Amino acid sequence: MGRRKIKEEIICPQCNISYEGYKHRKFCSRKCKDTAQNGSGHWNWKGGKTEKQCTMCGHAFYGLRFAVMCSVECSIKNLAIANTREGNVNWKGGRIGGNGDYVHILFRNHPKANKAGYIMEHRLIMEKKIGRFLNKDDVVHHINKKKDDNRIENLVLLGKIEHDTFHFKERAEKASIRKMRCKICAILFSFSDTPNNSRRKFCSKKCYKRDDYLKNKEDYLRRAKEWKNNNLKTA
Repeated sequence: MGRRKIKEEIICPQCNISYEGYKHRKFCSRKCKDTAQNGSGHWNWKGGKTEKQCTMCGHAFYGLRFAVMCSVECSIKNLAIANTREGNVNWKGGRIGGNGDYVHILFRNHPKANKAGYIMEHRLIMEKKIGRFLNKDDVVHHINKKKDDNRIENLVLLGKIEHDTFHFKERAEKASIRKMRCKICAILFSFSDTPNNSRRKFCSKKCYKRDDYLKNKEDYLRRAKEWKNNNLKTA
């Protein structure tokens, strides 16, 4: 048999009347429960409909706390405006990017625009200056290395090879020069101390292959012997 439930003295939170009931009950009657859970008696009651002003047409109306428009027609009009570029809250005049990154401008009719209709601003400014469209091999270089600084005095037109050579020389000047003696031929050679060259030990590829052969000489001889035997059998 289960435990017998015992009635206790409970105070109704709605009418403050004391009554005998089981522990799980809160209200003395259905009327008190309905009053507490619906309308002004509910714990989350915010006052119901209040007088507001429509954000679309400006007319006064009665609505709930989250209502901002008076009718469906005003909501449809507002949605139509929001779907346009100028009506959208995220519209920035067709200019995106910046903050250290390349700036893009909306120019749908440009032949080099991307699928969204945007083109890099610094390339567009250079095209206006020289009076022609830029080719694939044309690179617009930022002199002060700030990608979002698109003043014409900060831009210079270079070819792709010329631009790559410029940055290669720049990186080579920053890298320190190290000297080392080759592990195989003992020749003293110098190289730039870049991450790619941090583990360099040989002066040339020939010395590197020679070192690899000496380390794995037995393996090379074994494979050569197997290859020779296989050729003799097939012959």
